[in-house]
Amino acid sequence: MVIDVRDIEKDIDLLKKLKEVLASYCGKEVSIEILINFSQNPSRVMAFASMSGCQAELEEKEGYYLVRIAGNVCCI
Repeated sequence: MVIDVRDIEKDIDLLKKLKEVLASYCGKEVSIEILINFSQNPSRVMAFASMSGCQAELEEKEGYYLVRIAGNVCCI
């Protein structure tokens, strides 16, 4: 699944969207790629994924960040 949130300005809105997606996969394996812009904080996304029981990797692309989230989602 690819989620493009580069148009979302506030980190809180980004985390809210991520929470909704991860909650829908509670107890299941997930593989998500999140596209975020440079004004957003990728470390907050990665920390949230970790708290949800998933692994997160960060890759800087041309003009944006790519955060890959994978693993078994704990109920959040």
